[in-house]
Amino acid sequence: MTSRPGRIALDELRMARGKRLCHMIKVVPISLPPLLLTDHDRELTFDGEVYSPISFGSMSADRREAAFRSGNQEVVGSIDGETITLPQLDANRYRGAEVRIAVIDWQYPWVVFARHRKWIRSIVRDGSTFIGTMEGRSQSLQRPSAGRFGGSFTTNCTYELGDPTTCKKDISQWEFLAQVKTVIDGRRSFEFWQNNFPTNNPATGTTFLDNFYRDGSVEWVYGPSTSGEPWTGLTTTTLTDSAASWTTDEHVGKYLLIVDAGGLVHADALVTGNTATVVTFEEIDSASATPGLYGFTEASSIAGTVSPIVSHVHSNRQIDLLIPTPATIEVGAWGILRPGCDGLLTTCRISFANQLNFGGDPFAPSSVQIIEPVDDSA
Repeated sequence: MTSRPGRIALDELRMARGKRLCHMIKVVPISLPPLLLTDHDRELTFDGEVYSPISFGSMSADRREAAFRSGNQEVVGSIDGETITLPQLDANRYRGAEVRIAVIDWQYPWVVFARHRKWIRSIVRDGSTFIGTMEGRSQSLQRPSAGRFGGSFTTNCTYELGDPTTCKKDISQWEFLAQVKTVIDGRRSFEFWQNNFPTNNPATGTTFLDNFYRDGSVEWVYGPSTSGEPWTGLTTTTLTDSAASWTTDEHVGKYLLIVDAGGLVHADALVTGNTATVVTFEEIDSASATPGLYGFTEASSIAGTVSPIVSHVHSNRQIDLLIPTPATIEVGAWGILRPGCDGLLTTCRISFANQLNFGGDPFAPSSVQIIEPVDDSA
């Protein structure tokens, strides 16, 4: 009798499994590209489209009701910061999205055991997970549908802060490219340098309030940079350091950080060439910065990661993240700091002066107000 190999191929292990059914879920939001998800552990092609694996904590049984009574189904999953992001959830971008669910045999994906069609009634976050409630079409008969751009009226605004077609608020004045000064928790908590993150809110001229950047994000872009040197001349494509003595093109492929005299990053750009004293880079928007410092850097190991912010202490520029970063945050790393919004009218008015574009219904009564008895004392 021949001995069985010690290592069985992964596909052979899969064949030995007793459960071969999996869900193929296509989410079609109103204002986002469709999401193709599966609770299988590898990519699957179904109906000519590739579905990516995602971690679903649980999915309740599909409940059906007769007549106009609407069945519903709940899904719990993780906010991974890539497929499902915190800004999208906070802006209710998935509310009202159509969901097409198919139950298939992953070994024979053309064999479909069931197909369902539902719509997302609500999706909320609980820590680093989300809880979504899906329901049948008859549920739409039980609540008013409209909204400024379609969808349902809700108390909170459903728009994403800075979206040019809905929110319409330009948030560039609150965006800063800042460098990490101190790491408190390797993947979740750190402090930015104060020079890169100004004391005063540029819109009001007063000190930033704590948690102004709560519900915002940090997009990681660069690793630690070389120590700053003074620059003597700047155009939209060149920077001159008359005291430099570079080897020709030694900085090609790196990124140049241009800092103004106040410590704010004026621009960052990919270097395309350099002489002994002049570095050439991809065109930037403006050359009006007062002379400050510059440095060279390269892409971070976590470049492209967008980390949701759960708290912001402005006195020491401390930022705490909701979701740990894929790798340890380096001292000296650079990230783009962006504000967020909790969807409340008070935040829209006080923080961003954008109440005219508020997308919620601040006058809708809560469920408590609806069921409380009538006051007939008069």
